[in-house]
Amino acid sequence: MRDLRKAAEMAIEALRFKNILNMCGRYSTVDPEKAALAEIALRQALAQPEWVGLTDEERADCWSSSAVQSAINIEAKLKEKNT
Repeated sequence: MRDLRKAAEMAIEALRFKNILNMCGRYSTVDPEKAALAEIALRQALAQPEWVGLTDEERADCWSSSAVQSAINIEAKLKEKNT
């Protein structure tokens, strides 16, 4: 799972489950399966590298007279830098 939002939602759900049990006087720990899945998801999401943008020189290399071709060139450069 590579989506940080989904990972955070899973962590919140696991913590909410613990809080509900605590409020009921059961003082139970978080469901171990949910906690493990949430931890894995958060670790995977947080391990993703930060986005790498283009330098001024790379932006200039991408520009062409055609707006469509420029967009294609920019997309290709960004894919190259972020794979």
